[in-house]
Amino acid sequence: MYSTAYYKASIEGERMDYQSDFDESNHCYYCGMPAGTTDHAIPQVILRTIDRIADPDIYRRMVLRRRLTVPCCYQCNSLIGAKYQKSLEERKKYLKTRLRRKYKKLLKMPTWTETEINEMGGRMQEYIRESQLLKNDILKRLRW
Repeated sequence: MYSTAYYKASIEGERMDYQSDFDESNHCYYCGMPAGTTDHAIPQVILRTIDRIADPDIYRRMVLRRRLTVPCCYQCNSLIGAKYQKSLEERKKYLKTRLRRKYKKLLKMPTWTETEINEMGGRMQEYIRESQLLKNDILKRLRW
């Protein structure tokens, strides 16, 4: 079910091509986690504003030459918000920066061996194991 999706993004005549392999129906374009929502590559608030006050040609060029939505997980959609970037790749970079900033403390956490974890008390063991699982998930998302 994996296919190559070919994206052409353009704004103000600048053409950008992107190629990506992922199962669109199930994975977030930005991090690879299960997608539960859709991200508007050009935020809807910007499209509505341009449609209302700008030259219709600008609006038409933005809509016709650019992919408008991509599958997205809830957290990525929330972190990106209504920020505008010229391309999907720029949106992806922006999101990765936001993820790194949000989980900065967790990403600096050392990796514990099972022996070291077993020396801790029960609640601390649970906290360390859960933190390590979350850290691994975040690292996978950042590498996507």
